Amino acid sequence: MNQVQVEQKSYQMPPQEGFCVAHFLTVADVERSLRFYETVFGGRVLSRGDSIGAPGYIQIANTLATC
Repeated sequence: MNQVQVEQKSYQMPPQEGFCVAHFLTVADVERSLRFYETVFGGRVLSRGDSIGAPGYIQIANTLATC
């Protein structure tokens, strides 16, 4: 679990309060899309997918994008 404390409040992913937003994108080149979000937005690649169609996952700030 990822957790950070800001002043007197703790935040964690996935959140215990509130909600988490997932964005689903359809792209022709998953590897290129993952590199883009990793470079431009400072995302963290969680999964690169596979050759039979499993999606790639990247975490950007407090959201999760699936390519």
